[in-house]
Amino acid sequence: MAMGTVTVLKKGVLGPGGVRFALVEVQPTAGANYVTGGGEAIGSAATFGFKRGIVHAAFTQPKVAADRSHVYELDQSNFKLSAYVVTTGVEAGNNVDLSAKRVRIFIIGS
Repeated sequence: MAMGTVTVLKKGVLGPGGVRFALVEVQPTAGANYVTGGGEAIGSAATFGFKRGIVHAAFTQPKVAADRSHVYELDQSNFKLSAYVVTTGVEAGNNVDLSAKRVRIFIIGS
């Protein structure tokens, strides 16, 4: 999925101990350009303020709750965002246009 913009909406520390978080919004580029097999990297752990580069969990959801045609998964090792069709569970096909979708990701790490 070609990334048009990746915006860090908020980042910070969750109390004592240094567990960090980031809330990120991804807006894919216009056009039929999703790439099956893992999409595109949206950055790195350092991009989102994780000093040790460790991600413990990442939760994704469409920005608009009513849009449940796709679910998204963030590969925590390489920060690639993938899209899957809700009704089949199969990864979105090559050249699918996801530009009308926005994805929010809540990342917890250190």
